[in-house]
Amino acid sequence: TPVLQGCSLDISFTGAPSTTSSSPFIIEASPAPSNRNGIFFYGFAPTFNPFNAGTLCVQPPIRRTGVQNSAGGPPPVDCSGSFSFNFNAYMSGGSDPTLQPGVTVYGQYWFRSPGDPGNSAMSQAAAFTIQP
Repeated sequence: TPVLQGCSLDISFTGAPSTTSSSPFIIEASPAPSNRNGIFFYGFAPTFNPFNAGTLCVQPPIRRTGVQNSAGGPPPVDCSGSFSFNFNAYMSGGSDPTLQPGVTVYGQYWFRSPGDPGNSAMSQAAAFTIQP
């Protein structure tokens, strides 16, 4: 999904989603506009619906993680930021008891993007199945 600053967030993974592994499963979206607040949100079914200037790919009910900052270089805004979230740490913390082995998770990043329709933008979508 292109954004005003010219960044187009690709989503990627490092590691494996697991309810028992102590290794991280990192979900990353980059390149992101620098110094923007955003969240990773997820659900358990896909959809394909227009939302602001992008496409919502997660069917409600939607669950949200905590706010993150993309960091990156100082103003002016450029594409030096990124969002990164350790989903295994989130699962091991018991934040959502529905996250169990065999469950497929669909997710995206959403972030503030002043000047874009709705003053926000979204990353591409991702899907992964949780392992034991």
